[in-house]
Amino acid sequence: MAILTAVYATPKSSTLIIHTDSQASIDSINNSLDVNAKIHKKLKNWTLLYAIKELIVVQDIHLQLVKVKAHSGIEHNKLADKLAKDGIFQSKCIPNIPSLSSVNAIGQWRSKIIEVPLRGFVKKIGTSRHTAQWRLLNRHLDVMSDYKSQQVA
Repeated sequence: MAILTAVYATPKSSTLIIHTDSQASIDSINNSLDVNAKIHKKLKNWTLLYAIKELIVVQDIHLQLVKVKAHSGIEHNKLADKLAKDGIFQSKCIPNIPSLSSVNAIGQWRSKIIEVPLRGFVKKIGTSRHTAQWRLLNRHLDVMSDYKSQQVA
């Protein structure tokens, strides 16, 4: 979210250098900038990544992500960690997903956007449904105690 905010606040046709201790963020953003469409299907937090990508393209921003070592005593890194902790309880700036031009379809479940890869999400829903149906069969009600049913799910 902090990277999205920094990209959003950057003027057009600028260079933005972000130092972060999150290799996962660096990899995710770099993967989202890749033109290979199959990678996009596997991204977690794709809404943030697509918003970052679109801002970079539309605003013509040259983004450079630099990895710094976490907990290494770097003054600005300590300050960034403190600000991130303080910001957890602040209101969030959420990108308007339907307005992103690079998004053709938006997966939703009970009116909430699915932020994880869709294939894994559907698989988890199917497995949960199947397990619940199996558990509720009459022949299993005597055998399974509540404790055992918690272990199955």
